[in-house]
Amino acid sequence: PQTKWEAMEREGKAFVGVFKAPRSYKEAYVTIPGFARDVHISTTLFRNRAFHNDEVVITLLERKTWRTTVTAPEIVEEVTEELKALDISPPELETVDVPVEDSGVAEEPEVDVEVEAAKSTPVKAETGTEAVELSEEDMRVLREDENVQAEGKVVAIKTEVNNRLIVGRLYRIGDRESDSFGKDMWAMLQPCASHLPLVNVVRDNSCPNSGFKGKLYSVKVKKWTAGSVFPRGNVLQCLGTANDIETETNALCVQYGIDQSDFSAQCITSLPALPFTIPESEYQKRKDFRDLRVFSIDPPSARDVDDALHIRRLDNGNFEVGVHIADVSYFVTPNSPIDDTARMRTRSFYFIQNVIPMLPRV
Repeated sequence: PQTKWEAMEREGKAFVGVFKAPRSYKEAYVTIPGFARDVHISTTLFRNRAFHNDEVVITLLERKTWRTTVTAPEIVEEVTEELKALDISPPELETVDVPVEDSGVAEEPEVDVEVEAAKSTPVKAETGTEAVELSEEDMRVLREDENVQAEGKVVAIKTEVNNRLIVGRLYRIGDRESDSFGKDMWAMLQPCASHLPLVNVVRDNSCPNSGFKGKLYSVKVKKWTAGSVFPRGNVLQCLGTANDIETETNALCVQYGIDQSDFSAQCITSLPALPFTIPESEYQKRKDFRDLRVFSIDPPSARDVDDALHIRRLDNGNFEVGVHIADVSYFVTPNSPIDDTARMRTRSFYFIQNVIPMLPRV
């Protein structure tokens, strides 16, 4: 319950942070403000259904489970001598994470994918991992010592930041080469991104019965029962054939919530009419560089020429390099339709074959 972890947070037994699983689903961390190092989440059970970028509440495991960064002096010394003999400057000391022996962290359970997908049976974590009392010395280490990494587990998801949309390939449990589902057969989604979980796909009207092999689908996670190995989700749409550049681009946009829609009529009508001329009043507000050779370094194929440079020799012999950035604030006024749209899009996205712009073109 929310009141429970809020009380634990006030007592210093729980901490709020951002859940990070950028590379692998089985490797996760939580960034806690004020901690010198991210907290390590050692098993998928301890991530407790959290997705990358979610705001979560965690508790820490016992001090004996924490990792300590140490150096291997004998190895470093040997390598250093060898490099010196070759007249090569040795690098700085390398460090490795060495967990304490017999840490007591719950081992990842052996899971039969097919059985668990069909049953969605909750898997209970090992006991002995309840929230622990932290001493003042423990807190000092967490705040100041970058060589120590605490172990923790997620006890609540405070804010679901991740959109829970997963793009991947459908397959039939027990026969990945099959291109059709039989009656009462279970479907799974293998995500394209390695940091996302397999999804148990509901066999409803949105899920194809055949012809799914070699195609990408978007699935929305609808339910993830506490303790279950996999979430359940529904197919939203077929994105197209895998490895096709348009399909893969669309898949990236769907996975990461990139707005591909056209700009609204309100945005378009608020653009300046062409040909555009600079009002005389603007010359009075700005410094005039037209007497200098100001040039762009964008290639001839560039569609956005929004920055430029100038370079000139000064009287003292030094060179002045000027950087000129386009001022869109003249066209994008606060709280206007264009401003609202740009704030939602946050940036332009550059793909191999196209660009999804943050601002509409004139």
